[in-house]
Amino acid sequence: LLPAYAVAENPLDYTTIGVRQPGLIGELLLTMLDDPGIGNLVLAIPVGPEMAQRDKADHIVPALARATKPAVLVLTGDGSPMEPFFTGAITAAGVPLFRSADRAMRALRQVAAYGEALQRAARSARDVRAALPLPGPVPANGIYAEYQGKSWLADAGLPVPSGALATDVDEAVRIANGLGYPVV
Repeated sequence: LLPAYAVAENPLDYTTIGVRQPGLIGELLLTMLDDPGIGNLVLAIPVGPEMAQRDKADHIVPALARATKPAVLVLTGDGSPMEPFFTGAITAAGVPLFRSADRAMRALRQVAAYGEALQRAARSARDVRAALPLPGPVPANGIYAEYQGKSWLADAGLPVPSGALATDVDEAVRIANGLGYPVV
């Protein structure tokens, strides 16, 4: 799409081709937006005279409106008047408009942060396990025996040291022989 003398790098300068072939800029934008290596797009261009604004309204605005990833239009030259048909086309298409690249970049930083927060939330939602039931009826004093707590933690997938509750000396010796010494 670019002339042979253009350099395809970031930032992309599509040269003066838009003057001769304004429709080509829309195609170029769509090609860039289809590239999985491009996460967002900032098109910073001058407002231009009425004829250039018409070309932008007809070709650039519709391409940006089709974006499936963050894409914003920056119209440089704060003092340059914008024709009503141009602002109307931008508004109707829902294309984010900025009059400075700095403001656009700050906004995209917030969009990226929001996207990252959504991804973190989605990962967290996938990793959430259902709550485990209590290890038994809650004792009157509200304190579970150690063996009950360890069993509950093991059921939750947490590593706990082996152990058991002995109720007499013979049982304690059997458990100690099974666990290995020393025991506490």
